[in-house]
Amino acid sequence: MNLYKDRLAFSVEEVAERLNLKVRAVRKLIKGGSLYAIQVGRKQIVPVWALKEFLSRQ
Repeated sequence: MNLYKDRLAFSVEEVAERLNLKVRAVRKLIKGGSLYAIQVGRKQIVPVWALKEFLSRQ
């Protein structure tokens, strides 16, 4: 299964859905520095490379 489908980044909500976590848990990972995200206006996006890196450490 290809989790990324030629995407460059995911929203926090999309990451939560793919990892079967609550949005709050993903935001906590970002705030704690375990998962890298970029602030774009009022939204945070997680680059695919950051998600892959996070998953490789788990």
